[in-house]
Amino acid sequence: MTPTGLGPEAVGWTPTPAEMKHRQSRLGKTIRSHINSNSAQHYKGFILNDARYLLRPETLESIFYMYRLTGNSIYQDWAWEIFQAIESSCRVEGGFAEYQDVRKKTHFTSQRPLRDSMESFFLAETLKYLYLIFMPPAHLSLQDYVLTTEAHPLRITPHVGI
Repeated sequence: MTPTGLGPEAVGWTPTPAEMKHRQSRLGKTIRSHINSNSAQHYKGFILNDARYLLRPETLESIFYMYRLTGNSIYQDWAWEIFQAIESSCRVEGGFAEYQDVRKKTHFTSQRPLRDSMESFFLAETLKYLYLIFMPPAHLSLQDYVLTTEAHPLRITPHVGI
């Protein structure tokens, strides 16, 4: 939903009016001042607690598992949209860079809010999950393999008694 198509590092939900009234009566001034100080962070029903995109893999990892569990191609569509957003917003000469504010989109590299940083998990996990989402499932059966937290496939071997 962001102009860049990238997801923020951290979000919360905008409280409903009933939740706000309950919180305000319970917490008084503290919650009112917190909500007022973060009013610029509200974005389409969410509160952007951290508007940076740090090239993390977790969303694509979730999409991979949902695709594998359901076979629904909507998850491949979402993954492709994410890849296109990463490519258009974070691609720089020699690699990719962290995007500092997903609410600000510009087509000019010199004006993009980028941070010259690309953690190794971007190559090792984020791009690997993109690859796995589009790879035929038969090439890596989740009945025969389990993925580590870094998306490395480990063959499941049957337990053999001693």
